[in-house]
Amino acid sequence: MLDNYYPQNVIQPVSVAYRQATESQSDTGGTTSTSDHSTPTRDIASSRSSLTSGEQYFTSTATLTTQMSATPVPQPAVVQGTVGGRAPSRQSTDSTAGSAYSEPVGVDYPSVVTPDLLAALTRLVSNMVVMASHDALQSISQHNIFNSLLRFLDADILRIQLREQRESTSKCSTVKLLLGELLHMHSSILSLMQTCILNKSGLGKTFTQGRNNVKTVLQLLLVGRTLEKEDSMSPPCCALWRSVYSFLTSVVQTDGRDAAVDITVCLANNWDTFFESIQSCLAVSAPADLQLSTVQLLALLLSEDGQQQGKLSTGTDPAPSLSLLLDRARVKDTEDGSEKTEPVSCGSELCRCLVQLYDSLGSMDSNTADMDSRTAVGNSLALLLAHSRTAKHTALQTGFVDSTVDHMKDLHAQMNLDSLSTGKPPARRKDDPAVTDLLLSLHLLRNFMLKYPDGKAAAVEAGLSQVVHKLWSWAMVNNPLMGAMLGLLATYTAQCDKACSSLAASGRTGAKTSHEGSAGSSVVHSLVKMATKQTPQGGRAHLKTVFAVLANMALSNVCRGILWKSNFLQGFSTVVPGKGGKDKKQNSLAARWLAVLVNVSFSLDGQQMLIKIPDMLGLLVEHVQSSPRSCQAMALLVLRNMCFHPANKPRIVANEKVVETLLRCMESSGLHSKAVASSALWALVTNCQKGKVGLKNAAVVHRLEESWQAIRRDPPTSSKDQKLVQQCLYNMKTIVSVVRS
Repeated sequence: MLDNYYPQNVIQPVSVAYRQATESQSDTGGTTSTSDHSTPTRDIASSRSSLTSGEQYFTSTATLTTQMSATPVPQPAVVQGTVGGRAPSRQSTDSTAGSAYSEPVGVDYPSVVTPDLLAALTRLVSNMVVMASHDALQSISQHNIFNSLLRFLDADILRIQLREQRESTSKCSTVKLLLGELLHMHSSILSLMQTCILNKSGLGKTFTQGRNNVKTVLQLLLVGRTLEKEDSMSPPCCALWRSVYSFLTSVVQTDGRDAAVDITVCLANNWDTFFESIQSCLAVSAPADLQLSTVQLLALLLSEDGQQQGKLSTGTDPAPSLSLLLDRARVKDTEDGSEKTEPVSCGSELCRCLVQLYDSLGSMDSNTADMDSRTAVGNSLALLLAHSRTAKHTALQTGFVDSTVDHMKDLHAQMNLDSLSTGKPPARRKDDPAVTDLLLSLHLLRNFMLKYPDGKAAAVEAGLSQVVHKLWSWAMVNNPLMGAMLGLLATYTAQCDKACSSLAASGRTGAKTSHEGSAGSSVVHSLVKMATKQTPQGGRAHLKTVFAVLANMALSNVCRGILWKSNFLQGFSTVVPGKGGKDKKQNSLAARWLAVLVNVSFSLDGQQMLIKIPDMLGLLVEHVQSSPRSCQAMALLVLRNMCFHPANKPRIVANEKVVETLLRCMESSGLHSKAVASSALWALVTNCQKGKVGLKNAAVVHRLEESWQAIRRDPPTSSKDQKLVQQCLYNMKTIVSVVRS
């Protein structure tokens, strides 16, 4: 059936010949002749003219009524030529001379498969795949139907028919009818292919490995992209685009990174044109199902691109990055074509489209479709903000932070009102629209502030810390909300002292001028209480994020004061050093504590705080000697930083375990540990007479010289290790010279 596919607007007879059944000899050449050829020829011509005039659509071989003489017996009309996608010839051939037939030949009526018939066939097969997937997919594979359907996808014939439709003056022309059927056929084929890919694993990889398969499908997005909304062909074109986006989304979901790379490569080859098509699909006036399909594919491509960027690059992957394409500036021509506008990045324009679309959807209500659409658009916008710096800059200029924070305030007020209303279900239920909308807002702000100091400063000015403080009580009874809020705080406080200070003052009320809020009322106090619980809400996942936030806050002077005054740092004395890798839970807890102490030890006041913790030096020595390697490195770094405070040096030198541990690190540890240990010893002997005497009595010079010789006997090969060796040698040389002097 597929071999008889015919995509033209009119079926025309190719060759019509009337032959006599009796043979008459001629005196001049022995050829047969007829005397009644003129009349049938005129009838045939008139019939062919009526077919090409557009009054008959998709008709099979026409029945021609001709007047013939009584003597000859005419042969029925014969249609010659192929119908598999090519237009038949309009030229008629003459009767073959010298031919004679003793009996009439049967009529040949070729079957013709129209686009509408093929669309109906694909829908039938799609239903069969759903109802009996195993048998149907096995038959499809045996007869190679999947690849056969790919050959019917042709963007060129659609563009040709669109051009002819524009040139046509008739409101209901053959071209318009054929174009509608062709668009519907392409959508049906893509739907069947999508059903097959979702029901059979490995079929998506087969599609992407095929030559030019992805390019062929993407070319369909360029069909009708310049049509006006009022055009009658706009709805079927939008349906075709939606089918393309849905199909490619299923391919990426099943094939993952390989499919995303192939699609990105094809998009990069004609990026500006495809990007304009994506923009038109994301317009506020576009159909809702088309918007949803577009943002779903965009989110998948951005997600796969982000995962690839997170991996170490080998330098041999030629695949283009979607982030680079989004941040690349493009110049658009004006309408008159005489001037050019300022360069604008694609990420900036895409951000404007998504923000407008996100705002147009409004707040979530009980309508499931609205919730799904807003969530899909929000996730796509969040991924775009995480990837494109120009998109973040555009969002900042459009007031995205202020509007999002204000929306969170409105949601908080709505949740409070709902909790006071009688007969309302509890707000902790997972399907609460307000909670779902709040989770999405937190996700958007987190990705917006990721590695973007200007965005964090804008969030501080918008009052994000106060909103977080108000929502904390709701987060205490909702685990997903608590997880989202802790993730936001981890990004918000990273390398941002203003954010940490604002969180420390988040519980301040009235006209208080102190940097610290009311006792025990700020977000920092709430985090400290959560970290000191034996069984915190959310389990280990939340506890890990809480310590990460506290580690970021430990770099702030105000937050360090709260950590010390709340006796949080003193809790490190209860942490038992792990024994290698035996107790994973204890080792994980020790690593979280040490990460906080490392950041505390980078400041002078933090170094004084740490030395006041009971048995602090002994605990650090035990961690260096018996904990896993990651904990050993952090504990050694804390010891090294504490050695720089002048008041701490005599106490550290007086502790024989500390000096002995540092010397052992110089003798047996890796290059990084040797560099840290040598730096600590150098700090102890600098401007400290007790340190010089203590190290001289411990025979440090002899042991350092042996370590020096061992390092020089086995030089490293990498440039990074060579720098560490040079640093170690310089530190040891300085220590020896200072002690001997």
